[in-house]
Parts: sequence; C-alpha cells; structure tokens
Amino acid sequence: MFRACVLGSGSGGNCTAVWTSKTRVLVDAGKLKPKYILGELQRLGLARIDAILVTHAHTDHIDRTTYELASERRIPIYCNRTTWRAAKSKTDDLKELEMGSPKLVHFFDGAAFRVGDLTVKPFGVPHEGLGQRNGRQHAGAPVGFMLEHESNGRTCVLGYATDLGHVPDEVVDHLADSDALIMEANHCESLVDQRGAFHGPWVKSPVGHMNNYDTGRVIVKIVRGRPNGPKPLRVLLAHISQDHNTGARALRQVGEIVKGCDVELAGLHLTYQDRRSRIVEVGR
Repeated sequence: MFRACVLGSGSGGNCTAVWTSKTRVLVDAGKLKPKYILGELQRLGLARIDAILVTHAHTDHIDRTTYELASERRIPIYCNRTTWRAAKSKTDDLKELEMGSPKLVHFFDGAAFRVGDLTVKPFGVPHEGLGQRNGRQHAGAPVGFMLEHESNGRTCVLGYATDLGHVPDEVVDHLADSDALIMEANHCESLVDQRGAFHGPWVKSPVGHMNNYDTGRVIVKIVRGRPNGPKPLRVLLAHISQDHNTGARALRQVGEIVKGCDVELAGLHLTYQDRRSRIVEVGR
C-alpha cells in the first residue's frame, strides 16, 4: 500500500498526506488550520505522523500551523537550511523546535533520506517570492520531492512539484519515473491578463507559477521521457489559483495539450483549497 491525498492546495494553505502501511508523512503544513488537518488525518486513519517535509519557506507551506503540529505531536521536520532560516524569519515560534532532545528539525540540504520505509529524494525547483530580497517573501531554497516505496520487489514513485515558474529538463528527469504526480497548474494566463493581477508579471515569470498549458507540456515530456519505457501516470493538478484559474479550466487546458500529443494518462484529477482530494494509489 502506497497512497497520497492532498488535504489542501493553493495560496490559502498546503498540506499533502502520503502514507504506506508503516510510514505516514505530510508534505508541507502551512496556513490550513491544525484542527482541519488533524480531522482529515483522523478520517483517513492516520493518527500518527512520522515527519513533515517542507518544500520552501512561503507561509502557505510552513508557518505557525507547522509549529503547532510539530510541537504538540512531536513530529520531526525535514527541511533544507536555507529554507529553515527564511521560515524562522517569518514565524518566530519555529525556533523553539530546534531546542530540546531529541531535536525535531533535520536538514537534508539536497541529499536523499529515509523516513520509515519511504525514500525521499529532494530536487531544486525554480521558484521565488515577489521581491525575493524582502525577507517576508523569501522562498528559501525551494524543492520538489520524489517519494519512493519498495514492495514485493517493485519500487513505486510519487513525484511532487507544486510551486515552480517553469520546469527545466533536469526537473523533468527527476519526475520521469513517477507512477503518480502532484503537479502545479496554477493559472490561466489569459485570466491573469484580463483581471490585471497586481502580481501578474511575477506569477507568469520563470520563478513564479506554472500555467495550465505549460503543465500539460511537462506531463507530456514526463510520459515520453521515461527511462524504462511507458507506464501509466496518474496526475493530481495542484495549487490552482482561486483568482486566475478554475478547476474546470485547468482540466480542460491541461487535457487539451495531453490529448493533442496522443498521450494517455491513468487519470487526471483536481486538488482543492477547501477540501481534500481523492485518495491516489501510487503505482496501481
């Protein structure tokens, strides 16, 4: 068993549960209310959480919610040093997690690591805050993750990349062996232009967020570039903007690219800001 469920995704807060029969982790835990996260975890049968993996320092990914969950439940946090420094500058309470024994904060700084029976492989992604020099917007050193689980001689892989302005070839290479993929489809460029978004130039920049069509093109590259030949890919579209996108538009525009390139997926699904997604079986 290897499963994932996005509890919430977007600028209003992010948290994804990933679990096996032995190990349970959260990818990010920012802005969403701890009571909501704990309630959804209980409904999923996940009373114990073994780790929180942090992608970057924006407060919709790590903030006081992260602190409350980690401190109350004694949940270890895995983060790179640059991101941790930036996160502490915004949420002072996080400093408390560095104290005591055993320490709850662990730094991976680019290296793969293990949490229970999951292997976690971080990789850098191009994403910055608006006005990166402003400490309140600093993203730290953003990463995506490959989470791998081996069972019955087979390795199943979940790819996770939700905040990135574009996808360089090296990121495609990291994601190429995914059985399931949680990928950003943040905005429709025409809606950004029509609505005169104050942050429009940054959102559309190479270090902002991904638009629907580019997400479709990346999915096509991943499917076509698999090193070990074709295999099914199930995709969850994440971090969908509530101002400059809709779920229906994301599905349609991503689907147009995928179908136009004659690529078949095992499934193309939505995630939501205000409720959890479907549960995805990774590798099935």
